[in-house]
Amino acid sequence: MKLRQNKMEIKNDKTLKKLLLQREQLNGHFKQLGETRISLINSRIDSYIQNINRYLATFSDDLKIIDQKIVYISQSNELRFIYGLKINNHEIHFSDRQAEAPSLKYYLSEGDKNALALSFFLAKIDIVPNPKDYIVVVDDPFTSFDTHRKQTTITQLTRIANKVGQIIILTHDLHFANDFCNAYNGECLTLQIQRRNASNTLVIQDIKNDLLTGLSKDINTLHQYIYSGEQDTLYLREVVRCIRPCIEGIFRLKYFNLVKDNQWLGDFISMIRDSDISSPLYRLKDYLPEIEELNEYSKIYHHSNPNYLDVLINPTELSIHVRSTINLLYVL
Repeated sequence: MKLRQNKMEIKNDKTLKKLLLQREQLNGHFKQLGETRISLINSRIDSYIQNINRYLATFSDDLKIIDQKIVYISQSNELRFIYGLKINNHEIHFSDRQAEAPSLKYYLSEGDKNALALSFFLAKIDIVPNPKDYIVVVDDPFTSFDTHRKQTTITQLTRIANKVGQIIILTHDLHFANDFCNAYNGECLTLQIQRRNASNTLVIQDIKNDLLTGLSKDINTLHQYIYSGEQDTLYLREVVRCIRPCIEGIFRLKYFNLVKDNQWLGDFISMIRDSDISSPLYRLKDYLPEIEELNEYSKIYHHSNPNYLDVLINPTELSIHVRSTINLLYVL
């Protein structure tokens, strides 16, 4: 009985040694495959890094990747890309980056970090097969970028948009979105996330209109009302509000050397009425009745009238006065 047990132990011991040998051989094989893989990647990495540095140069002339290397981490069976940086002629090599050394992110500004990340992204897009099969999503690609870097980002994104199947750009900056749409030759659909009925909804956004301010926005409001036919009470009041500022705004622009900042439409009417043939305002006497009528109409709905919110707006009457205002703007 004891002899049989000893034989079983010897057999198990041989089996264990055989298994350990096989594991060691497999580990060696995996290591060899990893080294082969690294060798293949390293043979192609130079052109990839050249592309990254080419893009980096468009964002910054003092930032460059150097001393790059692919290493195999046997414990996790993964490849890791390690690189150094040249910043303002100061080189930080990966061999200098010990475990206790600060991460590279502490050497870079937020703008440089984003420029580096975007350069990696752009270089990767260049090497993907069949880019037309890809939908690319870019989220706020220019955070902490100055004007030059923003424009460079637009240039690169328009290039990608013409290369891939579709590009989706998420941004909080309407000016950036507008500049991209102007730079891109294709069709752009601009959407906005709006909160409606306790849920978020995507709606079509008119960026150009949303970017208008002051006089340009007021004139556009009058122009859009003619074609919209909208009769919402708040919207109608906004249209009425635009009549006087539009007339005053054009008057200030065209006769900037005749009017003062504290003069308004009533003052302009008096100036036209009192003008003589030598004054640039004299020709406006022919339009004085229309100007006075628009002034009287808009005063009813002006905030200087204590009861202006109680005065009902007749859409038909408003349309007549809006058309009269637009026609007047052409001749002022």
